Amino acid sequence: MNATKPTHRIRRGRLEVAIWENDSKNGIFYRAKFSRSFRDGEGKLQNSSSFSRPELAELALLAIQAEDWMRTTERSKNPEGAEPAEETSEAAAA
Repeated sequence: MNATKPTHRIRRGRLEVAIWENDSKNGIFYRAKFSRSFRDGEGKLQNSSSFSRPELAELALLAIQAEDWMRTTERSKNPEGAEPAEETSEAAAA
């Protein structure tokens, strides 16, 4: 697990989901963080976690792709393909 970089990223235009790997006593599980890139008034690249109405359909597609990647990867990394119970503590989040 690398705490400074996501394990996997999926992009659709300006939208991105960054997937972070977490380790628990039950095995590996993942969390997703969604963002939208934009250029500010000075032309610097920035990120936001707010989305416009037209971006929501693209965001939904990203969520489906992220869930599929997470499920497949959890099954391949955990013993006997078991999906671990997700930690509910925010401390377990990346």
